[in-house]
Amino acid sequence: MSSPTEMGRLPWLGLLAVLALALAPAGFRFELTGELARVVHLPLVPFQWAGVQLADVLRSQDPAALEQEDDQQWQQALQEARRDRDIALAESRRLQITLDALRDRMQRAGETNLELSGEARRVRADVLGRREAFVQVQLERPCPQEQLHQSAAVVNGNLVGWVSPVGVGGDVSVANLLPITAPNARKLLGLVRLESGQDRTVKLTPRDGELVGYLEIDLAPYAGEPVRLFPTPDIPDVAVGLVLGRLFSSSPAPGDGVRLREIRVRPKDLPKVRAELLVPRNLGAAP
Repeated sequence: MSSPTEMGRLPWLGLLAVLALALAPAGFRFELTGELARVVHLPLVPFQWAGVQLADVLRSQDPAALEQEDDQQWQQALQEARRDRDIALAESRRLQITLDALRDRMQRAGETNLELSGEARRVRADVLGRREAFVQVQLERPCPQEQLHQSAAVVNGNLVGWVSPVGVGGDVSVANLLPITAPNARKLLGLVRLESGQDRTVKLTPRDGELVGYLEIDLAPYAGEPVRLFPTPDIPDVAVGLVLGRLFSSSPAPGDGVRLREIRVRPKDLPKVRAELLVPRNLGAAP
């Protein structure tokens, strides 16, 4: 145990140390006090780091920051949609000559005269039976298989099906009609009228008894307008320009509504009693 004499010396020793420090050079004093400050600050560093991390987390959950991030994503999606639109417009200009030829052909053919400048003839047929995937018909007169492969089934000027002859070689009098909305039917290129007055081609895919296609979100088609078949290499020539159906639905596409608009066309059903086929007059009439 320390004696009273030793305890009395402590204040004097502290006073001497302060006096010595006061008389020491300024550079030494600054270096010593700086080291002492670092030693005192060291235990506080972990708490300061934790506070910085907590502030970062709170900032990342700021609604304003989240809204700004959503805004940036929307702007990027809009730029991509505009780029896709420009590409589509360039493609539309490239097809303008074909469009003009199609309009001229439809004007010459009229809305009800389906014989298209003598390129096709009408052949009527009676329905023999209906299956889930097709309708079988009996032609009023036999036709060459090659011509039936290039034919189309119509109802009141609307394209409703493709023709598949039944039989081997030569002329046949029985055929199957496959609806254009069948799951295994070919994809089609439709001509859609926009509210701007322009025409736009849209690839249409059979789905759930309808034809479904997609446009850029900023292109607004006329609801209720007829959509006509645009020519492609695999389409019989007699079917070009026929009505596929009326556009009955136009809405943002599920899953990509920022950029695309989904359109739906509802064709007419295959006939139940009597069918009508458009058959080319010669094999050169179809590609």
